[in-house]
Parts: sequence; structure tokens; C-alpha cells
Amino acid sequence: VVDELDGTYPYGKQKRNRGGMWYTPVTGIWQTVWIESVSSKYITELSVSVEENEVEISAFGVSEGEVCVDADGKEVKVSLSGGKAKFALESVRMWSPDDPYLYRYTIDTEGDHVSSYFAVRKVSIENKNSKPVICLNSKPIFLHGLLDQGYFSDGIYTPASPACYAQDILAMKSLGFNTLRKHIKVEPEQFYYDCDRLGMLVMQDMVNNGHYSFIRDTALPTIGIKKLSDKHLHRDETTREAFYDGMEATVNQLRNHPCIIYWTIFNEGWGQFDGNAAYHRLRALD
Repeated sequence: VVDELDGTYPYGKQKRNRGGMWYTPVTGIWQTVWIESVSSKYITELSVSVEENEVEISAFGVSEGEVCVDADGKEVKVSLSGGKAKFALESVRMWSPDDPYLYRYTIDTEGDHVSSYFAVRKVSIENKNSKPVICLNSKPIFLHGLLDQGYFSDGIYTPASPACYAQDILAMKSLGFNTLRKHIKVEPEQFYYDCDRLGMLVMQDMVNNGHYSFIRDTALPTIGIKKLSDKHLHRDETTREAFYDGMEATVNQLRNHPCIIYWTIFNEGWGQFDGNAAYHRLRALD
């Protein structure tokens, strides 16, 4: 794997010569991988959608099977038909940082067995006292958060142990924080699972590409010049498509995690182009 850090592809905060806000470049691939033997028909991907108390679980790569859900101590079994299982929850236990309840479930097919989970939560912007406020489960919530850069003293992008994620999250909860903004980095699934089960909200950034300009991206907005058109910035089509590819992959990878309540498309204008179009594209994905 060769990364030239030329700005065409997502690079985060890496720079060949670290210093200031730029960090040590890293080697290797961005996330842990594994290899396993599978049957000829196996579950390749799962997707869950929840609307009030109606749940639909989609299992890709298979057609028939059985889904077994632990619904707050009550076992619910439903058939998987055409790769889909639909059912209603009798009573809904909403997920929140104070009660990060996860509905655990298993899927059994002729050639596969997997276990996973989903949660039920609602994020909205509602008018309270004539002002728009962010609400979780229709209740106003103050997002008391930190910028989580995801760098580690011993492994740069990688912690010494997977347990380090939970230690960080619990330390932040003990200090009174309920939100982590994952700063232009996508973590391994372990981080998001720990946020799901421990009750930590996540603002997820897309990883930037394109070249950073101190004048354009920092100096001019700081002195109040904020309405310059971005339609013709970063015109190279390869660069634009690389960003969109990364954005789509990020949403598809993380869409089932209840902890994620917010997406940042362009961090501080880095690599920004045609922000309105990017917004509508992400809105459609979400």
C-alpha cells in the first residue's frame, strides 16, 4: 500500500513534515481486517431501519432463516424471508447516553449464524420556546463534547489495546461529557460499539482530501470573509470523486450505530467544494 499524501485521496491530519496542527504520517491500512472461511451462502452485510416501534432487519447474501431478538428480556422470533425480517416491538426502550439500551439479536440461516444489535433513538431539531434546539428522543439535549482526534502516544492511529477505547469513553463520561466529535478520522468498529454500549454520542467527520490553504481556509473566515463561493474550488474530478467515494463508504460503514447523531462534511473548509451539493448528497445517503 502506497500513500503519496498528494491531496487527491483522504489523508486526515497527516503530513510528511509534522508540526503545528499536523501529525506524524502513518503506515499500513486504515482498519483491522480478518480472514475466515464461509459457506457458499453467508450473511455479507446487515442493515436495520426503525420507525417508531416497527423494525426491519435486512440480511444481504442470504434469503431464508430465523431472527431471534432479545426485547428487554422477552424473546421475539421472526422468520427471515427474502433477506428481510419485519416485526413490531410491544414497548420501546429508547437509547440515550443515560440508558444506552441495545436490542441484541441473532440470525440463523442454512449456512451461517451471526449476532448483532440495534437501538431505537430519534434525533430531531424542534422548536422549544420559539427557538430551534437539537433533541434526542424529542427532549432537548446539550451536546457537551470534546474534539476526539483519535491519536495515541504508543501507536499513532492505533491504541495499545482495544480496551483503550472504552477507557477513554468512560473517562470522558466521568468528567461529565456526553459527546465526542471524531475528528477527520474513521475508527475501527470497536470504538463505535463501545460508544453504543456505554452511551457516548458521536459527531462523525468525513476524512478530508484536497489541499489546505491557510489564507482561504483559516485567515479569511477568521476576519469575517465567509461567503466566498465554493463551487469552483478543488475542481479536479478525481479529487472530488475520491471525496464522495469516501463519504459514501463512511456512511454505509457506520449507518447502523445509534451513537452517531451528526455528520461533518467539510472540517473547517478543508478540501471543500460545492457544499450545497455535498449536503444534498449526504442527506440522501442518511
